[in-house]
Amino acid sequence: YIHSHPVVRPLISCFCPAIVRLIQVRFPSLTPNLIPLRQPLDLTAIYLRKMLTDTYGCKNDEIGIFYITPCAAKIAAIKSPVGEEKSAIDGVLNLNLFYNRVRKILNNPDVWATNTDDKPLELSAIEVKWTHTGGEKNNIPFAGAAIDGMSSVIAFLEQVEDEKITGFDFLELRACDESCPGGILTVANRFWVVDRMQKMAQNLTTSAESLKLEPYSTYIKQHAYIEPIEPRGIQQLDPNPRQAYQKLQQLENLRNLLPGIDCGICGAPTCRALAEDIVNKQAKITECYFVNMSLVEKGKFTHERSLKITENIWGKKWPDPDFFKEKEDYDSGGTC
Repeated sequence: YIHSHPVVRPLISCFCPAIVRLIQVRFPSLTPNLIPLRQPLDLTAIYLRKMLTDTYGCKNDEIGIFYITPCAAKIAAIKSPVGEEKSAIDGVLNLNLFYNRVRKILNNPDVWATNTDDKPLELSAIEVKWTHTGGEKNNIPFAGAAIDGMSSVIAFLEQVEDEKITGFDFLELRACDESCPGGILTVANRFWVVDRMQKMAQNLTTSAESLKLEPYSTYIKQHAYIEPIEPRGIQQLDPNPRQAYQKLQQLENLRNLLPGIDCGICGAPTCRALAEDIVNKQAKITECYFVNMSLVEKGKFTHERSLKITENIWGKKWPDPDFFKEKEDYDSGGTC
């Protein structure tokens, strides 16, 4: 794609859905720079569905593909995908439903005494480090930059938009510090996770065919792209210019009420994006975790009502009863 589009620079990865939403809302002039390529998780789902159909004769409606993640932005992207009507993934499950339960099983020596013929999934060093800062940029033969952290990304894009920064062919932008290992709801220290994964990668080959993709390479390429990504600017707040301006004022007032830390717990990538959803009646201000907790402290919300709002975003089993047990798991364990 970079080869075939030499005029548009810099081209921007769509790997991080929070960044895609950020550019749609805050940097609409840069939406043509977004590479309309499906995320790896969507391409994996497309491959798996095709492979299961060919190998086992499963019908499409008999296959369910679910994604386990602690990432609020990816949960939102699966539920409301950009550039396509429906995600290739059928559903998304929050990581906290599984983390402690699986860890307890893995810590049980009796589990490892069970004989099994299953081989572990072989990953390459590139695949392990792909979600790290530089994972994409370091494997693309073009002049690129990798920036992580929402505030750093915003500052960088402001200079790109003003043409103060030039000379890059490709930008890898990630909303979280240290990219995916530093997500707001990951259970372990991000620096520890990155170090552990880097050491893991040192013992792996530089390339591997962990999935037998060769027979499906043509099929995957045919489904690799999504529709061009459009801005989500003031013109979409309301078709009536006067109403759009009034909604924009409401949006700015809401931004002043929200904490402005862009934590993503509400499911929106930034506080501004949540404010836009509220103005468009697609969300409520009580979906902000900090507003929610403030109302509980003031006695205007019960804990039950607060939990119900959170469940609507993260699922009915949030928080898992085991989620806060064995705190040492969070200090010594990791999601990797």
